[in-house]
Amino acid sequence: MKNKLVFAALLCIFSFKANAQTEKGKTMLGGYVSFYTYKFEGQYIQKANNFSTSLRSAYFIKDNLAIGLGLLFNNSRSKESDLANLNLLSRQTSKSYGVSPFVRYYFNINEKFKIFNELAINGSIGTSEYKNETSPLFSSENKFKQFGANIKPGLAFFPTKKIAIEFSFPMLSYQKSFYETKYMENPTEFKNNGESFQFGITTFKPTIGVNYHF
Repeated sequence: MKNKLVFAALLCIFSFKANAQTEKGKTMLGGYVSFYTYKFEGQYIQKANNFSTSLRSAYFIKDNLAIGLGLLFNNSRSKESDLANLNLLSRQTSKSYGVSPFVRYYFNINEKFKIFNELAINGSIGTSEYKNETSPLFSSENKFKQFGANIKPGLAFFPTKKIAIEFSFPMLSYQKSFYETKYMENPTEFKNNGESFQFGITTFKPTIGVNYHF
């Protein structure tokens, strides 16, 4: 009986420590960065880089359950060249800014590690520019608005009681985009829209974040 009481006491202490960083009333402040690059060789050589970052704050309304808001920034660049990689055929740049309310729930593993799942809704505005090096009149400028949602599972490592280093990967995402395009050969703006849907964890777009819990 005594051993059982000791074991129960230790379990309670361990559970308290595991919940300490994500208990009700705590605040989380931090951010993340995401970067990916790809190269494709077919009829042409295509290269692209994408960088995203977010500053975020959240409040734990219950143990392990937080609601928060993030400020978003995204920058991407791509180019296309011939197979000899000597002549640049086209290049494109894009920048956007936005906000993203989110909800996150943590699951305890032990005192140092927790896994979590996050649902975020996002909205952003931005501009992009496409330059056709061989036919400049087909170059274009774009203004766009984007709205979407995504689900990302992840792992949080607590090297100290207040610092968390996080790794997460996109699992499901949906995005709706609205574009206003103006070509150099024709100043009239053309409006169009598009949708994208992605399902399945991809390790090619990892998100690395650092958060301060207090």
